[in-house]
Amino acid sequence: MNSFKIVVFLAVCFSHQALGTFDVFGRAGFFSRCFKPKPPANGKITPEHKNVFYKNQKIWISCGTNYDLVGAKDLKCLGRNKWRPALPKCVPKVVQCEKPKEPRDGFIVPKDEKLFDVGEKIWFKCDRGFDLNGVKDLKCLSNGRWSAPFPRCDRKVVKCERPDEPDNGSIRPDEQDFFDVNEKIWFGCERGFELKGKKDLQCRSNGKWSDKIPRCERKAIKCEKPDEPDNGSIRPDDQDLFDVDEKIWFSCERGFELKGKKDLRCRSNGKWSDRIPRCEPAEAVKCKVPDAPRKGHISPAGQTFFDVRDEIWFGCRVGYFLVGKESRTCLPNGQWSGRNPRCFFKNRHY
Repeated sequence: MNSFKIVVFLAVCFSHQALGTFDVFGRAGFFSRCFKPKPPANGKITPEHKNVFYKNQKIWISCGTNYDLVGAKDLKCLGRNKWRPALPKCVPKVVQCEKPKEPRDGFIVPKDEKLFDVGEKIWFKCDRGFDLNGVKDLKCLSNGRWSAPFPRCDRKVVKCERPDEPDNGSIRPDEQDFFDVNEKIWFGCERGFELKGKKDLQCRSNGKWSDKIPRCERKAIKCEKPDEPDNGSIRPDDQDLFDVDEKIWFSCERGFELKGKKDLRCRSNGKWSDRIPRCEPAEAVKCKVPDAPRKGHISPAGQTFFDVRDEIWFGCRVGYFLVGKESRTCLPNGQWSGRNPRCFFKNRHY
């Protein structure tokens, strides 16, 4: 009786292994089993040492370092060697670097991004008056870290260099070559020139002056044409205003001589370089007696020189008559007025 039971048990066991219909405990075999699937590349399945799973049993999938799981992290056996949901994949991790804290007295470019991909760079910059101490640009590495320590911004030791003096101008103070931040310099111009621009500049924290260096430009100064001296004239005579350094010339009428400078220059203060000259009567001016007309005579006779305003008279011999003015006057220029008359024979026909 006992031997019969053993034979039947073995038959049932062999039948389960061959047909997959029943197991030794009477449960459904093939229809309720799932075989362990092949793990995804760069991943593994837990439990690791079990290969056969039954309906509603689970397996867990995980990925190696630097890989992310894409899909479900656990699968359930549905029987008939089917798992649900689908087997996930292991893909390389998307590594990013976080934007570091901005340095004091500085900032980071780009400003708006918070995360950076591998290979991307950031740049550190400092505010005016500060120098960067360290590497100015960093790269995001594949481990999610930056390529170098973060730099810092240190205050500059700033000086402004003394600028060149403007043409026809000066700078105060005049004995200093370098100036500290917030120090000032003052500009001035020579006479006849005026300042175009700021009269004082301040040294800024970037080592530059607060504005452009001013210029000294010639003033728009004019000299008025003076009154002509009595018995004299001025050249040019058609101009009423004269620029700085322009000249005028004086001359006197005949019989007068110039007392003073014959030319004056317009100065940068709008005044002429000297006093206006005068025209005074020429001293010891004489008129030499002219030749008497042919067949005529001059009176008074026997005098060789005559003073200014003296007169002489002309006359003709008997039988002749005078053609022209009978008198001439000695002028202040030493010349006689008019022309000499002539004497013609009375019986001459014209």
